[in-house]
Amino acid sequence: MTIIEDFSDEQLIFLLKEGDERAITEIYRRYWRKLLRIAYNLTKDKSSSEEIVQEVLIKLWDRRAELQIDSLQRYLATAIKYTVLNFIYRERRRSEIAFNISSGKDVDFDDERIFANLLKEYISGVVNKRVEFQ
Repeated sequence: MTIIEDFSDEQLIFLLKEGDERAITEIYRRYWRKLLRIAYNLTKDKSSSEEIVQEVLIKLWDRRAELQIDSLQRYLATAIKYTVLNFIYRERRRSEIAFNISSGKDVDFDDERIFANLLKEYISGVVNKRVEFQ
């Protein structure tokens, strides 16, 4: 049996693209501490940092076939940074909405309506695909 812990990042990327679950497990084992440290340095919140790392690794698995990764370590670090930026934007937006609601100001929910519509379309597409496969 092959010991995956000895594989290079390039070999892990290849296995990842092939859908080998051992690859994502090894990537997680190899990088989660570093990724958590990067996320925590940017958010200063352990719980949020853990969620961000989890989100990045889930997206890595979900998009494995379409990704072009030259350096796994650089890719993951960059993904963490962008995910943190998105997290900060979402938190700031939530705070603005909460403040506007509590102060009685009119709130612009356009972003939320657009997101809700996209989510509904996505869910109905997934449900329709499941129905077609059964």
